[in-house]
Amino acid sequence: MSEEIITTRSTSRITADVNPIVLREGERARLVFKATLVDTEGSSAPIVKGRFVYQKKRSANIWQDFDAINLGTLKDGEGVRLDLKSEEVLRLFEFLEQLYDVAQQHGIQHGQVEFIRAPRNESVRQLLRDGNLDDIFGVNAHGGTILRRFLDWIARRQSAQLASVLGELDAAQLLNFDAAVGAARLSAFIKEYESNEEREEEGYWQKLLTANSWVLSQVFAHPVIVIRGQAYVGGKGIDNRDGNVTDFLYANPLTEDAALVEIKTPQTDMLMVGKYRNNTWCPSSELSGAVQQLLVNRCSLVDNYDALLREDDPPAFKTFNPKALLIIGSVRRELTVTSKRRAFELYRRNLRDIEVVTFDELYEKAQQLIALLEQSR
Repeated sequence: MSEEIITTRSTSRITADVNPIVLREGERARLVFKATLVDTEGSSAPIVKGRFVYQKKRSANIWQDFDAINLGTLKDGEGVRLDLKSEEVLRLFEFLEQLYDVAQQHGIQHGQVEFIRAPRNESVRQLLRDGNLDDIFGVNAHGGTILRRFLDWIARRQSAQLASVLGELDAAQLLNFDAAVGAARLSAFIKEYESNEEREEEGYWQKLLTANSWVLSQVFAHPVIVIRGQAYVGGKGIDNRDGNVTDFLYANPLTEDAALVEIKTPQTDMLMVGKYRNNTWCPSSELSGAVQQLLVNRCSLVDNYDALLREDDPPAFKTFNPKALLIIGSVRRELTVTSKRRAFELYRRNLRDIEVVTFDELYEKAQQLIALLEQSR
């Protein structure tokens, strides 16, 4: 529940429940205030009724009300005490103030309705009237709050509902909005890459590119969709051991042809330490081993295609001529002289079924995309 949003749900023609406000929260229990709007005869706006409720956490972050104490069963001299801290009283006061505003302006709405709390500060309202995007989107002290409320609203919408709302915008507005979101997403990826470039755990980089799988789609010359991360592609023996797993399984949504992706780290060496003959360098065991691993996975996927498909499910991909992509190493870190860069390029350009891309090449592509998005805005 977001306290930046007030949600009302009509329960009758004259009543509506309001999303609870959390006053105090621990790991297993919390105190909330549950409000109800009631439309009474002779009143210009619905009145607000409410009650304090303790809740306990069940599995999957589901909160359940504690059994309430029946005050009618209290004996003479007994009572119930509920203490609120000053910040809890203030939170409750601000919530009720906003709720009364909603009741005064909108009354009781049919169905479920959400109201984003508008800022009371006049300078913020002036920003909205003037359309100063720099201030609204973070330069001004109040801007971050406005943006967070807007993004929270977006996150709570179903895709079809959001698409319907955005579809009412004209092409220029949609292009500008899409460019801003795309640039922000790329910037977040770039920032995390720059902060963790020295990390050597493959699991971290696989997790990062899983969360940002759209980055990998920029490498392919055709559209792709993720079928599965850590996909089994066959290869187990009769003893159910030694199966082949690839980091990503993609597919072209038009031709349905599969694509496999293997991910190493920016710190993975791509060349052997010492020179070979004729002033050249050999691929490292990590590079050649990863290439061989992809070739085996590709072959296994093709050979075991029929066995991998579930009998009742339509196939999500085909194996006409699966593409294989390896993400490994860093040009800037390792290929510091011309002879090394030449050896690496000659090696990867002569791989027939495997494409090799370095992490800093992904980084550069993200930088270029940001520049293009900024130009389009």
